[in-house]
Amino acid sequence: MTYLFVAHTLDAPNYALGASLLAGGVTALVGLFCVGLVKDVYVLIDIALFDADYYHLAPTHCICVIALTRMWVRDTEKKYLSP
Repeated sequence: MTYLFVAHTLDAPNYALGASLLAGGVTALVGLFCVGLVKDVYVLIDIALFDADYYHLAPTHCICVIALTRMWVRDTEKKYLSP
């Protein structure tokens, strides 16, 4: 779509390939970010709902602590999502 837009609508066929590659790269980065965000939210919900008593925290406190400590979230994610 980007290629067609740049080449025909903007009448710049020399820039169409570069623009389409840039758009594809940005799309891939956004997709990876979204996948990571969904995994982190899954871990947050899992801990907040099932392990809040273990950490002696209210679910809201547990979510705040985990959200501010990304390394801890990754370790927790490995613990809960690893086979």
